[in-house]
Amino acid sequence: SVATNEIGHLMLSPPEELAVLTLMREFEGRLPDSWDGDMLCRFLKARKWSTQEASAMLESSLRWRITAYECGVDGLLSFYFPEEAAVRRAFPQCFHKTDKCGRPVMYQLVGAINTKQLQKVTTFDRLIEFTIHRMEHTIKVKYPACSVSAGKRIGESVVIVDLDGFKPTQFTGIVRSFLQQYFKLLADNYPERLPQGDIFKTPFLF
Repeated sequence: SVATNEIGHLMLSPPEELAVLTLMREFEGRLPDSWDGDMLCRFLKARKWSTQEASAMLESSLRWRITAYECGVDGLLSFYFPEEAAVRRAFPQCFHKTDKCGRPVMYQLVGAINTKQLQKVTTFDRLIEFTIHRMEHTIKVKYPACSVSAGKRIGESVVIVDLDGFKPTQFTGIVRSFLQQYFKLLADNYPERLPQGDIFKTPFLF
């Protein structure tokens, strides 16, 4: 569980520190071992530091982590995705380097999506599971590595959405559903992890 001495580095105001400690006491013994005061701060920030609203959000997220998948969300850290290379060819996306703040940068080349090929090589459900796996890996592996490299705590990513070449015919049901659920999952369960997102080469239809 989260220890109270783990929030000293967060530079919180007294009311904010009290809010974090309140959540710590409320959820003592129920949080994943890898969670700390920084994670609780993100839920509080997402709810404008309302402990009541952050508590409800956190309760829902913890329930999701246990019940959403047979292995639980923690089990998806070792998710086996043999079609990954084929998926990346149909929907080019990857982490590449960091920004000047030391945050890892994720590129999503939405304009290059081959929707027919994507549907041939995987399913919507498996694509979502892979997305969660990647988020868990980012938090538990990539952020710590970036923190060491930057010499400071890193706990956020930057997403670059490149729409170059995008056509309305690419925006099929699976692509639309994936993007909608992707951002909803991030907002509901990984709050404040994407403080910056950029969209490049937006077509006129947008």
